[in-house]
Amino acid sequence: MTEVVKPESVGLSASRLNHVSTWLDDQISSNRLAGAGVLIGRKGKVAYFETTGQADVETALPFRRETIARIYSMTKPITTVAAMMRYEQGCFQLDDPIAKYLPEFSDMNVWSGGSADVHETRPANGPITVKQIMTHTSGLTYGFMRANPVDSDYRKRGIEFPGADGELREWISVLSKLPLICQPGSAWNYSVSTDVLGRLVEVWSGQDLQEFFQTRIFEPLGMVDTGFHVEPENHGRFATLYRAARRRRFEQRWAHSEIQ
Repeated sequence: MTEVVKPESVGLSASRLNHVSTWLDDQISSNRLAGAGVLIGRKGKVAYFETTGQADVETALPFRRETIARIYSMTKPITTVAAMMRYEQGCFQLDDPIAKYLPEFSDMNVWSGGSADVHETRPANGPITVKQIMTHTSGLTYGFMRANPVDSDYRKRGIEFPGADGELREWISVLSKLPLICQPGSAWNYSVSTDVLGRLVEVWSGQDLQEFFQTRIFEPLGMVDTGFHVEPENHGRFATLYRAARRRRFEQRWAHSEIQ
């Protein structure tokens, strides 16, 4: 059980933290979230740890401190930590072209933009670097952006969430054959860049990404409930996944205007 100390003992204000509780309750009462938890720590100690709502609405299961929830894109900073651990070991430089380690990215093409078809491309002006992969300036994108023919092609080819089918190595191979949406380093765009970084971690370490996370990060930090999968004995603690009603309307609207 996590010990929670008095906020003032670590320089925080209990009365101000009450505003967090009010905000958290508002998320539930407005149906924006089914359930949630917030932990705030300072100086190595936990000063606030509150939960509210339900982990499963249908069974009225409360959202508790021990509830396990999906962290989605918070996997990105974990992947970057893993990469920087290899950086400290001298495995790469930030300005290295990723093609040095993933040759399939050697000759990238860039979508011509505007009303151009996905097959209308021009050669990239330069290589994608490790730094660009880390900062989402690589020219890669996400299929769910639904903004241009390139991300439409991502959806058609299943370039969304690696791990659903096949290995990361295979997924990266397919990705490398698709055009970039802009020249490397020319613009910021939220993307699958971190997935590519995960593959680089595998190359630099000689370990499967899940194995590297588990042995080098989660176990040393005591993160016993963190991983790509929830163990069967913990399924009862796993929060049910819900989608906000507002997002459903957004996705329905895009379904009628999707670029084919």
